[in-house]
Amino acid sequence: MADAAAPVEGNGRNIPACDFIDNVSAFLADQGLEPEAAIKRHDELYRQYSLMKQSLSAKHGRVLSQIPGIEASLKAVRMLKTKAEAGEDVSSTFKLADNLFAKAKVPPTQTVGLWLGANVMLEYPLDEAESMLADNLETAQKRASGLETDLEFVQEQIVTTEVNMARIYNHDVRQKRK
Repeated sequence: MADAAAPVEGNGRNIPACDFIDNVSAFLADQGLEPEAAIKRHDELYRQYSLMKQSLSAKHGRVLSQIPGIEASLKAVRMLKTKAEAGEDVSSTFKLADNLFAKAKVPPTQTVGLWLGANVMLEYPLDEAESMLADNLETAQKRASGLETDLEFVQEQIVTTEVNMARIYNHDVRQKRK
């Protein structure tokens, strides 16, 4: 029988998998472990999976929070592009400060300024900005999907680890009763 945690094929991030222990006696004999040591090893694995889950959940939350902003920016760029092609002005209300807004008419334009982060804004042609935002949106959605898959996998490993610990403990109790 293999070690309690070994990388699994198909897991792109090389998160170790916890094998289900079908035969506890054989597992303990193969590993040369006492039940207490096996439970301790699985407890450490459980803690590692819990930390992984916490880290992946935080990353997933950050990615999900970025998607609406990218979608809104893409929608705005597409609207500006449509208005520019039609030669129409864009009427907008800008927030100047808390509770202070100003109305403005923006003439047709072929460029737009995009925030890149870290207080950096660059001016892009509308076509390039639309392409970049569409790519960023696709990347963020793929990343969110990948993180969801990883979270599901880690949750399965947590459950398997818990079940293994319970099976080892129950085996130990049965052996001590004999």
